[in-house]
Amino acid sequence: MTKLQDALYPHQHEALKWLIEHPRTINGSVMGTGKTIELLALAETVDIPSTLVICPPSLILEWREQIDTWLPEQAHRFDITNYESLRNSTPTKSYALTVFDECHKLKNPLTKQTQGAFKITAPRTVLMSGTPMQNGPQDLWSLLHIVSPKQYDDYWRFVNTFCYRVEIKPGVKIVTGFRKSSRETLRAILHRHMIRHEKDVLNLIPKFYRDIPVELTPSQRIKYDQMEQELFVELDSGEEIRASSLLARVTRLRQICLEPTLTSKEEILNTNAAKTLVLLDLLDSIDTPVIVYSYFERYLRLLHQYIPDAAYYAGPVSNADKYDEEARFKAGDTKVFLGSLKTAGVGLNLQIAQTIIFMDLWWNPTVNEQAEDRAHRIGQENELQIIRLSAYNTIEDALRKVVRTKEGWISDVVSIKEAIALRRDGALQHA
Repeated sequence: MTKLQDALYPHQHEALKWLIEHPRTINGSVMGTGKTIELLALAETVDIPSTLVICPPSLILEWREQIDTWLPEQAHRFDITNYESLRNSTPTKSYALTVFDECHKLKNPLTKQTQGAFKITAPRTVLMSGTPMQNGPQDLWSLLHIVSPKQYDDYWRFVNTFCYRVEIKPGVKIVTGFRKSSRETLRAILHRHMIRHEKDVLNLIPKFYRDIPVELTPSQRIKYDQMEQELFVELDSGEEIRASSLLARVTRLRQICLEPTLTSKEEILNTNAAKTLVLLDLLDSIDTPVIVYSYFERYLRLLHQYIPDAAYYAGPVSNADKYDEEARFKAGDTKVFLGSLKTAGVGLNLQIAQTIIFMDLWWNPTVNEQAEDRAHRIGQENELQIIRLSAYNTIEDALRKVVRTKEGWISDVVSIKEAIALRRDGALQHA
């Protein structure tokens, strides 16, 4: 065996065998199980002369680092680009292997980058994502079309077979849900085209969750109640509210739950907001490395003022700076890593962390799971505590309850409307 093959876990040997035997396939193993190493083992074992890797910009340096570590003498055989490059042109060079990393970014068949991906052909193609189906079966069609374009050539036939189309207002329908009657059919399709390993193959120590409800401060509560009541009045007026406007209003409510001044353009110099005070107390009591996540980058900048030595990855940070911050955290130079759910939720290996604190959660559970798996992956040797802060008696409470009642993820608009209905009906007033 080569050095790389000898480093593989048993499940990775199984994945390598699958990749060799299935030239066009999906590697849907969950985050942290080592899909990148499996792909490099394929390139080495089959002696692939040229490989094109397409990935988010934040992962380019990680790919280059892994190639230099495991296949330094073959580094010249790999070209790496990002999905944005597919919007205006497709590669003119021919490759023996094309890799789409974080391939869920191709879920919308109408985008320019997905259309560009459809035009790329290679004898071997591997699509990689731990979350290939984030919203529903409709996300899978583009991936299956790339794997077998003749077999999966009709998007709407696929959607009508596996999904529902729900009318959210007269004449407007969205694709959502999962037809239970078609589950076995979809399972058979994925069995033919995808290999997937769950976290249990790693024998990782389980994650432990702790949910902490946080009472808003009096000033936060006044501002929150006022804005929420304005929303209820508008909904009760019978006037049509566009989905984009509804999402924006709920986002402002979530911002108040963090820091009220996030809803304005004024500079935030300090805060006495409830969640921030709880976070600072938690950090004082935790001696081991901690990751702190929020969706709102402006709020993370505020936290960085309170914790100036923290590693920080949010907003327009270069790949080089990203890895500098990751290296500082992993070296123990700082106890805290502040990360955006949008940017730090993928492409980082932060197994040193023993605690993750979510200041807020995203509507889609897979986004939160991706963020958790920055620490819960190969190399994690400690118990991982995941703390989730939520503002009590707010839209955060309601939305979490709605998502928990779903058998699977539905959609932003549907879930948010149900959460607002819960709030308006007072279902959580005395929870």
